[in-house]
Amino acid sequence: RRTGGDLYHYPQFFASRDGEQLHYDLSRVLTREAGYGCVVKLRVSQGLHVGNLIAPWPAEIEHVADGEDTKDESTFTVARLSSDASFSMLLQHLDTLGSLRSAYLQLACMYTDQQGSRRIRTTSLRLGVTSSVASVFRYLDCDAMATVFMKFYAHLAWTKEGSCAANVLVQDCVDIMHVYRFKVSQNPEASHLILPQAVKLLPLYLQAISKLRELQGSLDSKLVGLLRMFTLPVEETVKTLYPRVVPLMGQNENVAAPTGVEDYIHVPPSIQCSVNAVRSDGVYLVDPGQGPIFLTLGDQVASEVCEQLFGRVVTLECLGALTRSARPVLTSETEEGEAVALIVEQIRKFSTSKHFRPLVVANEQMLRSFLVEDALYGQLDYYAFLRHIHKMVTNKVE
Repeated sequence: RRTGGDLYHYPQFFASRDGEQLHYDLSRVLTREAGYGCVVKLRVSQGLHVGNLIAPWPAEIEHVADGEDTKDESTFTVARLSSDASFSMLLQHLDTLGSLRSAYLQLACMYTDQQGSRRIRTTSLRLGVTSSVASVFRYLDCDAMATVFMKFYAHLAWTKEGSCAANVLVQDCVDIMHVYRFKVSQNPEASHLILPQAVKLLPLYLQAISKLRELQGSLDSKLVGLLRMFTLPVEETVKTLYPRVVPLMGQNENVAAPTGVEDYIHVPPSIQCSVNAVRSDGVYLVDPGQGPIFLTLGDQVASEVCEQLFGRVVTLECLGALTRSARPVLTSETEEGEAVALIVEQIRKFSTSKHFRPLVVANEQMLRSFLVEDALYGQLDYYAFLRHIHKMVTNKVE
């Protein structure tokens, strides 16, 4: 955590199955851009204050003469920052910004580049200032909020508060909805939950954080999952929280056909992440934003479908045994196998993740672990969760 390094996990390693992934992971580590001996400082306008640093590494310690040492949350030192790293800082109001229309942020990073030269890079940002709560809710960025909340969840999980991390996110969601109801909504006495237009998906994302598949396995898997949550950029966070599920069989003839726009091909529309939208005899591609792309086969899928995809008749039991030591290869001798291969390549090509993304064949149980709108790992389903949030907002009102 304190070095800016990376942690990779290959459970039950098989060279025939995981060797390609290991090769590309090493290649990424050795070839990506990085800075070393980094010192980072965020400077803000008067009236603002950096309240919390959310990152795997700690904030800088301020040594005060004749007093207790304190943390400077606006500054940190880390041995390395790579192009795959990210961090968040939460801003707080110390006092009003007066009549100012803008506030300013400047992030400065002093580092040593890969040629050994010491450099300083600065990034400046101007933000609009408003006293209107309605304007704040109107221009909220839901994806950015979900990313910060996910990093905050990981931060809590590293501490003694980890057991109540999910409850903290729920309470934050209730506070946001409560403020919107009484400061912005035209109907504060409504008998149903009122969601701001800009953040209608925020409750879904917040609940999905505690349903992440990586946090439900072994201790090693949980540690790797938490560290990954710290470093995910905004573009990959939303897909991680709400994976893209694409049905493959029984689609129209245009699947994988060229669209006529650059080298895009037709991909079937994604479906809702709910058991109500999937079938036990179906085949689905699951894109969780980063890491492997999963080709999931239903428990009742026909053997002919396996032959169309892999070029041979194989039972699900035999396929499951094969995937434990190797990665099945899609056949190019059938239209179905070639179409799926083309869709996988398009997902890889336009993915924001720079890491290699292997195709993993999995069963229906794996598919269900991505259906975040359902009740998973002791968590409520999405609609029950909304009712729970509404009840908590109502209780807060009373």
